[in-house]
Amino acid sequence: MRSALRCLSAAVPLAGLAITSWLQPLAAAELDPTTVMVIVTQANVRCLTSTGTMTAKDALAIGNRFLEQEKISAGQRRAVNKREDVEELMRAYIADQGGCDALVRGLKQ
Repeated sequence: MRSALRCLSAAVPLAGLAITSWLQPLAAAELDPTTVMVIVTQANVRCLTSTGTMTAKDALAIGNRFLEQEKISAGQRRAVNKREDVEELMRAYIADQGGCDALVRGLKQ
């Protein structure tokens, strides 16, 4: 598990490059880039945790670091989380990736 954490931690700076290929369904919903980044990051954290790949604390720390690097503030994250459709958008993103197991496999590559 520690090696997965190191691998994913090292991938955080590169996540912004890879993330654009994952955004097709969210982009179709005409969401602003901040909303998309928060939803994708939270979905990734959820999947890393639910698959047992990482502890919630470790996955959340990586997600927070990524959003901070993208200059997305805690206030912006809270605003996204207040959206009525945030859960639906996260579920749609996870489903589009083939579920949590497939999403995590993609993160590890």
